[in-house]
Amino acid sequence: AGAFADSATTTGIVLGGATAVTGAAPAGVDEVSALASANTAASAADLLTTEARAQVEQIVFGSALLAAAGVYEVTDISGGVRFV
Repeated sequence: AGAFADSATTTGIVLGGATAVTGAAPAGVDEVSALASANTAASAADLLTTEARAQVEQIVFGSALLAAAGVYEVTDISGGVRFV
């Protein structure tokens, strides 16, 4: 359960900074500044997409671990009953 809370916290932190990294204003009025700003925003959007996918994978992995833990617990319980 802690991994899910950590994942949600990380997602909140990353999304909290999304506007700052994707909405950077150009440093000047020239074309190069506008292109640099657009490239930075595109790279930041790509990073945010990658982060979102990573968080989904972490949740899937955590769910699989919880399911495996449940199987072990049931096995332990049934084994304990059998040998008592």
